Amino acid sequence: MTPTHTLTTTTTPIKKLRPHPSNPRNGDTDAIAQSLQVNGQYRPIVITKDGTILAGNHTYAAAMELGWDTIDTVTLDVDPLSAEAHRIMLADNRTSDLGRYDDGLLLSLLRELETLEGSGYTTDDLAALTHLVEAPDLDALAAQVGGVTDEDGLVRVVMKLPADLAETFAAEVEVHGAEAVARKALA
Repeated sequence: MTPTHTLTTTTTPIKKLRPHPSNPRNGDTDAIAQSLQVNGQYRPIVITKDGTILAGNHTYAAAMELGWDTIDTVTLDVDPLSAEAHRIMLADNRTSDLGRYDDGLLLSLLRELETLEGSGYTTDDLAALTHLVEAPDLDALAAQVGGVTDEDGLVRVVMKLPADLAETFAAEVEVHGAEAVARKALA
């Protein structure tokens, strides 16, 4: 049976809250603080009845840095040290890691913004994403440099790239693998 929780948002004095002692996640509180300053709080943090934070530990930390007196919360009736509380905390951290972006749509959304402030993205992120989405045609590059050889049943492509694009390309290959990056570039 799926557990159900009544979700009611309450404004809670921040001094009554405390981070979960077993939260394994290290968040970027500076980026969160900037988002809170620009966008305000747009989702509550999740706490237990004793004020232990299950989801939103770094939002709490950013709000503390900003000097907030209160923050919106949702309270769950679970023991903060229980397996259920740990599962909730871990799922909150991990499920966002498992998501993927539509890079083209992300680039389009970022370009629509007047400023990146409060988005969590930097101009360097935008430049790297632009290079990824608007990557050159690898077949055309290979034909230009004439560096295609067959070695051990694999085709090796040698190409010359501007330094910034080469760094982005190398980073993508490291994260996703050469075949995935090549397939995406050729798609």
